[in-house]
Amino acid sequence: MAYRSTTIALEMVVPIVAGYWLDQRLGTGVVFAALGAIIGLTLGMWSLVQIARPPRRGNAPDRKDPEHR
Repeated sequence: MAYRSTTIALEMVVPIVAGYWLDQRLGTGVVFAALGAIIGLTLGMWSLVQIARPPRRGNAPDRKDPEHR
């Protein structure tokens, strides 16, 4: 589980840092850092939703279904 937490943290932080670096190189204020924050937070939230979502069962029949024996 630690690798998932690290991955999510990196997904959120790396775009912000990259945007900040790009802003420093181009002298654009906080434009790319803000875009990086939006992208990073979106990626992080998407990853959290994927972890929270129950696993797919495929086409396996439901064992609680009385018509399936």
